[in-house]
Amino acid sequence: MFEKVVIAGVIIEALVQTVRWVIEDEGTNRANLGYRVFALVASIGLAALAQLDLLAEAGLVIEVPYVGAVLTGFLFARGATVLHDLWSRIHGGGA
Repeated sequence: MFEKVVIAGVIIEALVQTVRWVIEDEGTNRANLGYRVFALVASIGLAALAQLDLLAEAGLVIEVPYVGAVLTGFLFARGATVLHDLWSRIHGGGA
């Protein structure tokens, strides 16, 4: 039970950082915002269509269809480095 709470906390932190990454102030550079929104939409779409669910892989099964895939898409939007770091934190340093 405690392990699932820790995993949930790590995933929530990653989701908050992803939302912050999308909406952080870029001054007048609208192109960066456009790229970030596109990355978010494409990542959520791919994760949902492929039924990819990192939360279920981490032992947190969500009973509502596609919620896990949508949250996984949020994490995918940040790229491979962020996913690797998240996976390492969940699995105690080994990826």
